[in-house]
Amino acid sequence: MSRTTFSRLARLAVPTLAVAAVAVSSPAPVALGATCTPTWQNLVTKENADPLLIGPRGHVLTSEADAGALAGLWLHRPNGTVEAVTAGGSTGPGGPTDVNGHGAVLGTSNVGQGTNAPYVPWAFQRHTYSTLSIPDDGLDYVASALNGAGTAVGVKTNARTYSPSLTNYIATAVTWPTLADGPIPLPLPNGYYVINYRGRSLIDVRSDGLVSAVVDNHAGSRYLARWTNTTDQPTLVALPAGTTFVDVAGRWVLGQTGPGTLPNDVLVMNPKGGVVLDAPNALTAGRISQNGSYVLGYSTGSVYGRGPGDPRDAIQYSTGVDVAGLDHGTAVVDAGNGVAVLGCTAGLGVATYVTVTPLG
Repeated sequence: MSRTTFSRLARLAVPTLAVAAVAVSSPAPVALGATCTPTWQNLVTKENADPLLIGPRGHVLTSEADAGALAGLWLHRPNGTVEAVTAGGSTGPGGPTDVNGHGAVLGTSNVGQGTNAPYVPWAFQRHTYSTLSIPDDGLDYVASALNGAGTAVGVKTNARTYSPSLTNYIATAVTWPTLADGPIPLPLPNGYYVINYRGRSLIDVRSDGLVSAVVDNHAGSRYLARWTNTTDQPTLVALPAGTTFVDVAGRWVLGQTGPGTLPNDVLVMNPKGGVVLDAPNALTAGRISQNGSYVLGYSTGSVYGRGPGDPRDAIQYSTGVDVAGLDHGTAVVDAGNGVAVLGCTAGLGVATYVTVTPLG
């Protein structure tokens, strides 16, 4: 299908705000390499469409339906072709979690659906749906991320019967070396588990095989865990207390921090450091990619950025849903009247209404 490209973005005019000076020096911006110009592409979709995920090469997964019909999953490829993601016939699987650079889709059905049905980890690649191999051990398996080599990671868990607040809760990191293999548990110290955010386990795998996860030790301390192989204990980096972590990708984590039950600051960090972002209206932490490109919610649209560099201005009437490191930050956007792809988010104007404070 064809796409319509707009060379000029509808920009949000943000009033100039007085921002208090930060007492510590600002971090050096991340080098962005060659410059690029932001682009806006509307995807051709059915009447009712919502963006879900974007892959590292621009594949976009949506939920779509004609008026009066049940929604299904659709994969939009960078070349403009579109394919229904089905589990046989017209039935679409639920719980998509990732799209890799080849357009393979990963997911787990039944997670967070409020039923006692077993979780079903699945993959859709080369026009074919299949379920991942799992042992019959009384635990559930959740497939969370898939790299370009076809290695998947996730967790084995007893989440249907136990709460993370209980010490007998299990969410052990696992890897499927290929989609045809069974899961291999990754070592973790006793009592540690992979946390989840809104039903999504915070674990990721890079193209070089590095697995990263946000883990809890059942005593309230949280860490960024990184495995370089499947046999050694992970490297653990302590994460700031009082933070709700919402995403992990490679060495990057994204969190929500602030006082009370309505935190309004965003933490962007990796093992070498990070920043806390604050705005007059509360920012909402969203998604981060393996090169540190991120998208945040804001009262009038979205804020984009990369690592500790200056965050980028909001786009009016559009909500960024997911982001990839492609082209200095490429986001899939709910544009209000459809699904769009915003390329080169690092080329947007600086969001002067966001205060950037180095971590620590």
